[in-house]
Amino acid sequence: MRFERQVAVVTGAGRGIGRAIALRFASEGARVACVSRTEENAKKIADEINGLQSESAKAYAVDVADHPAVQKI
Repeated sequence: MRFERQVAVVTGAGRGIGRAIALRFASEGARVACVSRTEENAKKIADEINGLQSESAKAYAVDVADHPAVQKI
């Protein structure tokens, strides 16, 4: 696994290309911080990843245009 013991922060992870990237990082062994503007979308992909690889993803509902919110990740 190429990304074992690494953390990938994926913005836009709730759908589309971001979702595909989050799944790929997880399949390569990375722990994934799934960032999406809505909690529902972030949690959905994190739950999907955790179903494949136990406890390897966390969900974060953050608008990346909001700098103070990004700092909290």
